[in-house]
Amino acid sequence: MTAADRNRSYDNLTAGGLGYLLPLTGYAAIVFLSLAAYFVLPFRASTLAMVVGLGPLTLVRPLALAVACAGAVLNGGGRTALLVGTIASAAVLCVEPVVHRRWYCRVRTAAE
Repeated sequence: MTAADRNRSYDNLTAGGLGYLLPLTGYAAIVFLSLAAYFVLPFRASTLAMVVGLGPLTLVRPLALAVACAGAVLNGGGRTALLVGTIASAAVLCVEPVVHRRWYCRVRTAAE
């Protein structure tokens, strides 16, 4: 690999990283606003913020990551940026099931 190839690879990965980051920044801002509403508002309004905001946002997370991967490619990242984005997205989506299995692996009965 020549120095020009390395520079081009770094430039492609940088462009792909920015394309990946921009959609997730919008998603994170919406999540942050929902969390802020949850902590600042009175009980009923904070419950509504949780149900209306954070619940659906959890379900939309895979779609947000798919849009981020598409942004990595469309911003000029190419196949390498798509591969890195896909691996990062898979890691993000695997955290919740792993944590759930770690802390809630035992079924609780009504007697406990």
